[in-house]
Amino acid sequence: MLCLKLFFVLFISLFNYFFVDHDETATYKDTFTEATHADYNDAFKLGSQIPNDLLTIKPYDTDSNNHFKGVGKVSSDKTGKSGNGATGFVIDDHTIITAAHVASDDEGNKETKQFYFYPSKSEQQIPMKFKVKKFYTSSERDVAILITEQRLSKKVKPLTLASEQEIKKMQTKEPLYMLGYPSEHPYNGQLMYQSKGYFLKPTQNYIEYIGHLHRTIGFSGSPVFNKHNHVVGVHAHGIRPELHIKNQSTRDIYTGGPLLTGKTRAFIEEHRE
Repeated sequence: MLCLKLFFVLFISLFNYFFVDHDETATYKDTFTEATHADYNDAFKLGSQIPNDLLTIKPYDTDSNNHFKGVGKVSSDKTGKSGNGATGFVIDDHTIITAAHVASDDEGNKETKQFYFYPSKSEQQIPMKFKVKKFYTSSERDVAILITEQRLSKKVKPLTLASEQEIKKMQTKEPLYMLGYPSEHPYNGQLMYQSKGYFLKPTQNYIEYIGHLHRTIGFSGSPVFNKHNHVVGVHAHGIRPELHIKNQSTRDIYTGGPLLTGKTRAFIEEHRE
């Protein structure tokens, strides 16, 4: 009798998964998205139409005159030499954006440690360092604001943020790219990586993007750029489908994070200096 009950429960669960629309929120660690299973399934179908060899991740040329010095490492290491930490980017005189989980502990509580920002800079022996005097983490989006003591714009040029209208005009399979610092490499200010891929779709109400790009640990907080070199979002996580996709390494080529819209943008405007 017990075996029949277990079989019945399993049958109902599988039936619901495969044949009933999944409108509930799909949750995973360190994200604040409102994506549904349908969002992800649609994104994976779109992504399957793009050959993986069109996705690239490689060292970024920091010697170029056009390179973005406003992207850098966020770390609690005051020497700036370790590979520990994540990525952040400058948006004005004193404000850096990164992912909320970068400045939070495993339980999601705001960290108490001291943070520093090390901007990208070529041909340097000692990384340039900016001390973070205070920071804010959003309780609704995976985004954080770091405020520095020194004026950033004296040394680095802030990045250009896309308007909400520009973000909402993005089309499926439109090129995207992000810049960041994989944490397995010691930081020297030069070894920044660029990941190129494609925008697949937004989640409900344009809260997050779902993209087809390579990512690694350390890219959290990276700026996500559109084809006009404007920042449209913040990279926060990889996406691993629960079923249907045989290759579970998809978490490293399907990514997501907050778009600079709605409450995310309001949070940034409220706390920037």
